[in-house]
Amino acid sequence: MSLRVATALPDASDAAIYGAKAANLAHLLAAGVPTLPGLVLGVDVLRRQLERLGLAAAADAVFARLGRADAEATRSEARRIREMLMNAALEPELTAALQAALDPGATYAVRSSALGEDGREASFAGQFDTVLHCRTGDEVADAVRHVWGSLFGERVLQYARHRGRAPQGMAVLIQLQAHATVSGVLFTRDPRQPETDRVLVEYCAGLGEGLVSGQLTPARLTVHRRDGRAVRERPHDRDLPWDPGAPAHRRTLLALADQIETLFEGPQDIEWSVDKAGDLYLLQARPITARVPERPSVAWTNANIAENFPDPVCPLLRSFVAHGYAAYFRGLGRAFGISPRRLEAMNEPLEQLVGCHGGRLYYHLTNIHTVLHLAPGGPWLARFFNQFTGARGFPAPARVPQSRTEALLERLNVALRVCWRYLWVGRDLRRFERLVDAHAARSTPEDLRGKTAPELAALLREFRSIRLDCWTPSALSDTAAMVSYGALRSLLLRASGIDPGDLLKGLPGLASATPVERLWDLSRAVRQDPELLRQVLEAPPEALLERVEAGEFAAFRASLRHYLDTWGFRYSGELTLTRPTPREDPLPVLRLLRSYAALEGEGPADVSRRQALARKQATRSARGRLRGLRRLAFRPVLAAAQASIRLRERARMKQALLYTRLRLVALALGEQLAAGGSLDRRDDVLLLELEEAIAIAESRMAADADLKDRIEARRNELEACQGWSPPDSFVLPAGEEWRARAGYATAETGTGDAPLTGTGACGGRVCGTAAVVLDVSGIDRILPDQILVTRQTDPGWAAVFFMIRGLVIERGGLLSHGAIIAREYGIPAVIGVPDATRRIADGQRLCVDGDHGRVEPLRD
Repeated sequence: MSLRVATALPDASDAAIYGAKAANLAHLLAAGVPTLPGLVLGVDVLRRQLERLGLAAAADAVFARLGRADAEATRSEARRIREMLMNAALEPELTAALQAALDPGATYAVRSSALGEDGREASFAGQFDTVLHCRTGDEVADAVRHVWGSLFGERVLQYARHRGRAPQGMAVLIQLQAHATVSGVLFTRDPRQPETDRVLVEYCAGLGEGLVSGQLTPARLTVHRRDGRAVRERPHDRDLPWDPGAPAHRRTLLALADQIETLFEGPQDIEWSVDKAGDLYLLQARPITARVPERPSVAWTNANIAENFPDPVCPLLRSFVAHGYAAYFRGLGRAFGISPRRLEAMNEPLEQLVGCHGGRLYYHLTNIHTVLHLAPGGPWLARFFNQFTGARGFPAPARVPQSRTEALLERLNVALRVCWRYLWVGRDLRRFERLVDAHAARSTPEDLRGKTAPELAALLREFRSIRLDCWTPSALSDTAAMVSYGALRSLLLRASGIDPGDLLKGLPGLASATPVERLWDLSRAVRQDPELLRQVLEAPPEALLERVEAGEFAAFRASLRHYLDTWGFRYSGELTLTRPTPREDPLPVLRLLRSYAALEGEGPADVSRRQALARKQATRSARGRLRGLRRLAFRPVLAAAQASIRLRERARMKQALLYTRLRLVALALGEQLAAGGSLDRRDDVLLLELEEAIAIAESRMAADADLKDRIEARRNELEACQGWSPPDSFVLPAGEEWRARAGYATAETGTGDAPLTGTGACGGRVCGTAAVVLDVSGIDRILPDQILVTRQTDPGWAAVFFMIRGLVIERGGLLSHGAIIAREYGIPAVIGVPDATRRIADGQRLCVDGDHGRVEPLRD
């Protein structure tokens, strides 16, 4: 018997076989509405694939069990089905049919058309995956498997549970893809006020996937049916080749709205695109399922995250960072034995813990606090998180309904699991370190030169696996530092005069101090050679590097190479992927070495040992002031805080190693792609998403003109973001993105006398001259005994800390790297000082009071 495999779109009008999305498009084609042609794989095609793989019964059971208590087991089974669907070959008849039906050279979009999708009761809008830019039969086949797999994804399970309606199967729509210059959504009735005669239009440049998925804030206008009058509620930030607000285009959209409302007998939500020729095509139509609610407010902050990601983030990094944070918190929840019901309630906020504004990463503080409050002891954890990061604000907590017995049992289970995990956290971190070291050993610059594109893709997959599936030991180290430091502060709260920071000075074995000490050792060797010392101090670093690479100063050359090979992954901006490593560009190291070589006296290890003596004295003094249970708990709590800070710094060091290896692997792939003409330049690989880079390397995705257009658009956006300075914290309506506006005002640099306030990170009071340095490129001009004033610091700044007299930072928490290293060297430090780099002038005299969190400008 001949099996139905693929059906032409005009013949796919039966929603019970092809889903509402495909059936609606078939009706649009029949009515003469401009719609792109395509093929549809009916729901029976997926059903046959499930039966071939022995998964049909398991798939039925997944949706039958929605809402039951065994939610974690259901999700686990759904993940298994999804993985098998995405990795299994298609049936031969289907593969042959696709190869025969596709037009060579055409570009296709592969989308879901599930039963129940685009319906009146539940639209499932945005819940299933769409795969764009498919050109070959293999790419389309891969996309079909991917779309099928999304039927069993986390988003769909959560949506179906909340709506109480499960999709009953999935068809797949394979449609020609428009080369869109403008895309948008047309609501034939304004969902906010459906009783009016207005239509609502939201639109953006290019393809509309970011608009439909909610990843960007679209331009918006309303158009009155009666007179065609338009109101631009949110104009687009640049001119578009096809402006929906232009009179002729408004008339086109109104006519389509009337035609489609009549065709489907009710208000519709319509997706559309306009191609380079100015022709408009409808991509889908579905009923408007609900009134658009007023959007809640969302609190955003870059506290703590800005020190790790100080620059606008490239698409390669942006493509996995949100998934990484979700995996971070989800892994902690599972490690601590948090109940499946709580984890289920966390799913939605977990997927949106970070966002991008002005090209920079921000914590979605509202969602983070939601997740923390959903955990046992939530308010306590939220307070510690704010201390840890320097964030401010406590959005309203969410609650999970529980009986008293359930709550008690869960807290007991979590307490036991936490104790057990932290008993073995050192062992787990060592295992994580070995995993990263093994990956790094397989991706050295020397090894990468001989690898093929598929081998580089395997390394990219390995990075993804470590970051998304193996990060819990690192997360446990972070949490240990956050909780133990919070417990130490609470323990000392009533003992006036005790600064917890004094008990954390000069900690031995701090990972971030080691590269600094090794560079200092190198500077001492330089001082033993008079001619080399003269060259280091007097010659431009470029000239010195040229002579060293030509063979002069052989011993120094070997020592420098050893330092770069060993510690060349530790530098400011080491997680951004866009800044060259010291091994790629040794000049910043040579500039810093010049500063070191000019110094006599104590080195960083000497300063650290001196601070260790002060720490021991402060510890004895603190213990003497405590009484009763507080005195009894003091030593174990202090030991836990000190040990966990060391663990966290070790984990952060391995993160730096892993991310710098990702940069090197990506650039090695970019070099091959540029040599073959697939990319215009090597660094364009950083403008790809991680999955795109893997697919191109594995020849599953074509590096064609469409890809180059997307790369160019991403480059332009990234360059535009370089000139923006978003605020550190702000509140926006949900779904809106911060954008630079014309006339956006920034505070002027000032030299006022009013004290500045922040949080004391390391005690003591010093006065001196300010060195206002906005980024690490200027650290070589910092003079000994100056007070460093900057926006944020990361481990790359540690190299100058032992030289400076005091520290003022705009961003960061009590366990930020700047605060930790300040305590390592006993530098009076105040963190979280708003606009410090604008309000303090370079060269200005000031006093830093780390005991009281004050910065006082001085009159000359």
